[in-house]
Amino acid sequence: AFDRAAAEFIAAQRANAERPEARTTLGNFLARRGLAQEAEAEYRAALRLSPQFATAAINLADLYRQGGRDREGEMALREALAVSPREAALHHALGLTLTRLKQPDDALAELKKSTDLAPDQPRYAYVYAVALHSGGRREEAIAVLKEMLKVHPGHREILQALIAFSRLTGNAKDALDYVIEQTGRYPFFLQVWGSHCWDAAQKSPITLA
Repeated sequence: AFDRAAAEFIAAQRANAERPEARTTLGNFLARRGLAQEAEAEYRAALRLSPQFATAAINLADLYRQGGRDREGEMALREALAVSPREAALHHALGLTLTRLKQPDDALAELKKSTDLAPDQPRYAYVYAVALHSGGRREEAIAVLKEMLKVHPGHREILQALIAFSRLTGNAKDALDYVIEQTGRYPFFLQVWGSHCWDAAQKSPITLA
């Protein structure tokens, strides 16, 4: 039954082979089935039809990542960016690729571009801040998250990062403020703040004395 459904799905995508969306959808399906070469061919076909179709380039780069071919993924993303230089998702994907290729400065530059181009995407700012923090630029990471929190107040992922980063910089007051904002004070406030106090303590706060 599955094989029949799969064949029908493939036929439906083939019927729209002149559309980059259909070629990319088929590429995704083939990639999930472990047919990397066939998936690559579909993504490449999508990009020939529409070089500015970012989704195909990003999925192609991810396919290369799974095969340990990040250098080729970088090339695919740069080719797409030459056509669509203001596509934030391409910059984000390239930043991640360059991170894996151990090019931190270039990776940070791309992650920053994605954040600047798409302030409506808090995930980009979060990843950029984590990369900054990993590179020892803690204050810059916190500043990025604070700015994004103004645009997306109450965003859970950003607040969690701010709590963690504030803990690591020894700023207990800011960490508490972010815990309160994240939890709305209750019912999870005591649980989250208790976890923070435990983690921040120099030794276990529970003793037999």
